[in-house]
Amino acid sequence: DPLLAGTIVGHEIAGIQSNHIVSTVKHYAMNDQETGRNVGNMVIDDAPARMSDLLAFEIAIEQGKPGSVMCSYNLVNGVHACESPYLLTDVLRKDWGYKGYVMSDWGATHSTVAAANAGLDQDSGFPFDDQPISASHSRQRSRPGRSAGRRSIA
Repeated sequence: DPLLAGTIVGHEIAGIQSNHIVSTVKHYAMNDQETGRNVGNMVIDDAPARMSDLLAFEIAIEQGKPGSVMCSYNLVNGVHACESPYLLTDVLRKDWGYKGYVMSDWGATHSTVAAANAGLDQDSGFPFDDQPISASHSRQRSRPGRSAGRRSIA
């Protein structure tokens, strides 16, 4: 029930943030299973998405005003959620007026350029810790992001 879920989560967010702690609402969006969650492709049209999973997020964000939103591992209509202009820019920022920051789940970003251009603010870690974190690895991973262009979230 998206109405119930959104209302409960919205109040939980507000309660957390009333203690001067940033709350993160996750996993945005269509993250409906644990098994294969990093490879699942949720195929759904706009109207049903907005009447189900997105509605719960919309209510929670409107009521709780979380400081951050965490995008999920899965794909939505063939695009990784953390690289989806539809989810991060069109729905979250434009339609809902979200002003906070958007972070990826740990290792959920597959292209720093696509993610930055879609509206991702923070790339959280490497995919499932498959490589040790090192300065050279970080430089190599961030290099493609230099061509991503500028985006203002204000």
